[in-house]
Amino acid sequence: RCADLALYEAKSSGNNWHFYAKDMSDRVEARLRIEAALNYAVERDEFHLNYQPKLDCQSGKLVGCEALIRWNNNPEPISVEGFIKVAEESGLIIEIGEWVLETACKQIKTWEKDYSGVSIAVNVSARQMQEKNYVERVLAMIKKHNVNPRFLELEITETVLMKALDESFIALKQLRQHGIRVSIDDFGTGYCSLSYLSRLPVDILKIDRSFVSGEQSSIAVLEMIVAMAKALDLKTVAEGVET
Repeated sequence: RCADLALYEAKSSGNNWHFYAKDMSDRVEARLRIEAALNYAVERDEFHLNYQPKLDCQSGKLVGCEALIRWNNNPEPISVEGFIKVAEESGLIIEIGEWVLETACKQIKTWEKDYSGVSIAVNVSARQMQEKNYVERVLAMIKKHNVNPRFLELEITETVLMKALDESFIALKQLRQHGIRVSIDDFGTGYCSLSYLSRLPVDILKIDRSFVSGEQSSIAVLEMIVAMAKALDLKTVAEGVET
């Protein structure tokens, strides 16, 4: 078992060899505890969604928000990205993603009554996009809660898009035909070809926060991305501007 852990570490780090160390076992055991707890998290109602507002930079008005999942009962000190990674690797992201979508649809319906509608963006993982019936499940959820599709936005990263480009293209095209908006998340950090971008069925580019609030924020790069988006008739959202 120890040799196997050292082998895994050697492969993942790119080295030809690696000594076994106790912290490897500790990490594996912690991951197993997280995975075991995630198995029951939806059933025990341990998740909640926070909604990060998106504002029009000229008028300051609310134009939508992004649903951000939070786990109330982490068995280990782990970041959101950490438990999402475990969920993706174990396949639990399918059930969790379904819960996020349904919770967001319920919130859309509530805000439709209270504020004449606020759009909510939901993140989509690679595992979800690879599901053959993903489109049907999204459309069924919208129908179940009688949600106006124009208030739902699906966020997908460049990496997810390029992993299964053909499948993603077909699925996103079908969803957009039903009025659902699609955005590319963390734009600028992946390897999305400009030739692909011009024909991908997307509506919005989300500029990665590293270009805005990172150590090497670049006005020139930001202006270039915004100009390109305008030329392609896409809206832009900049992350990392909050104070």
